[in-house]
Amino acid sequence: RINGGSLRENLFEKIYSRQVDFGLMVIESYPPEFKVDPLFCSDMVLISPTSGPYAVPQLPSLEQLTQLPFIYHPDNSSLEPFIQHQFARHGLTLRAGHMVSHCGALKKYVAQGMGVAIIDGFACTQEDRLSLNIVSLASFFPQRSFGIVRRRDMYMAEHVEAFLRFLLNNSGGNGESCAPDMGSVPPAA
Repeated sequence: RINGGSLRENLFEKIYSRQVDFGLMVIESYPPEFKVDPLFCSDMVLISPTSGPYAVPQLPSLEQLTQLPFIYHPDNSSLEPFIQHQFARHGLTLRAGHMVSHCGALKKYVAQGMGVAIIDGFACTQEDRLSLNIVSLASFFPQRSFGIVRRRDMYMAEHVEAFLRFLLNNSGGNGESCAPDMGSVPPAA
């Protein structure tokens, strides 16, 4: 069974209390009793409608981005603080337009011209490219590393170990951590 939507702190607690076997999450700082297996890295991207006043077909400046209404994804506990921190470093803040709790719905709101959003690039599909402008923000944001987080001392059932091996072997990544994101601590050995 795969559950979604746990906040970062809740996921650590669920793993620690053995309610779940592991978590898939952004690799940031984490307690030493956890082990991390890197899966892949992702650029941050700006998504905007393909036409209308909020269409952004090419890389804008950070200042230009602050003039656009942003659609936030408040349930993603690692993304929003990361974005806000990057803008705050330059003395800038984003204009909140809407808050949408599902990434699929967020992309539909953007496609309908209700604003723009910043999301992890891996969340964009080929189909999204037909209805959205997708612009890499690699010049403003470091890549984010994603991986499997689990307790070091936790026994894993055979089927769980098999699923973890499948994820690690088929993640599409190189299994190495990329540029650290805000507040990162290198994975413990």
